Amino acid sequence: MQSPLSALCETLKLVKLSATSYRPQLERNEAVTRAVLIDPVLRALGWEVANPADVEVERPISAGTLVGRLDYFLNTDNAERPIVIEAKKLGESLEKFFPQIITYACTLKVENLFLTDGLKWFHFTDVSASNQKPTADIDLGKAEGSDLTKAAAFFVERLDAALYLPELQKVEDVMQEKYNNLERKLLSMERMILSLANGAGATVPTDPEPEPSQNWLLLDDDWDAKSKKLSHLRLPNGEILNVRRWGQLLSEACKYCLTKDPTLLEKLPIPDKAGRATKLISFDKPPFASDTFIIDDKTIYVCTNYSANTAVANAAYMFNMLKNTQAKAAILLAEQ
Repeated sequence: MQSPLSALCETLKLVKLSATSYRPQLERNEAVTRAVLIDPVLRALGWEVANPADVEVERPISAGTLVGRLDYFLNTDNAERPIVIEAKKLGESLEKFFPQIITYACTLKVENLFLTDGLKWFHFTDVSASNQKPTADIDLGKAEGSDLTKAAAFFVERLDAALYLPELQKVEDVMQEKYNNLERKLLSMERMILSLANGAGATVPTDPEPEPSQNWLLLDDDWDAKSKKLSHLRLPNGEILNVRRWGQLLSEACKYCLTKDPTLLEKLPIPDKAGRATKLISFDKPPFASDTFIIDDKTIYVCTNYSANTAVANAAYMFNMLKNTQAKAAILLAEQ
């Protein structure tokens, strides 16, 4: 399953490509800019642009001397705190429209506004007649590689529909949990079927339970996980899990620790080992790739947007939080 952040990065790449391919048309026409550059980003963030219940396009406004239309009016769960997006044609000098945003903020009492030409995005949250400075800004035209990922995170953090539509958030949580459960069941069924087939005399390759004598690597040891393929995780209680992804390793480690020591739930959100602003475990969905599981009817999010080495380090970090645990967790690498 592709992570939301990864999918959004692909959309942003297409937007950049479209801006280059159709620049002459986009620079002449705001409507074309909206259709080609802005609408795809909103759809990727979960907003149904064609559904007036979610997004009102060209919403009429009349407040005092202010008469006109709002390009995008995003309906949130709080009807008194909508999101307004003002669009301009590609290449337009956005700075000269800052006073227009201030007018919207002051007259319409809107606190969450965006101004964009499809590539440049300005976000306003705390503006007044004396403060026209955007809260944040981003330029997709200059974003490459890791900067494009940061741009995607910018949109997820500030404009993801799941942040504003609780029902959508609920659906995403349920679907992610179903996917995690399905992945675990498929791995279990695969082993069962292969075991039965092998027992019946069929020459089918199997994925047997690893032997204790095999070369397990302790999570506290100093070794490089980069470019290595994960096979199994042995938990401190001796249980062995078939684990294929480093993010799955981290998620299973967090789930085990929170289950074995419920007091850790009281400490949520728990920062990662590096103490970053993004939390490792929390009740709130992070703006990056994550796994979920449920404890005591509560949905727990584990940020999995880490490299192999960092995922291992954070898993060891969680296991070290457990008290009175003698055995060490360990992993087994697949043969390559």
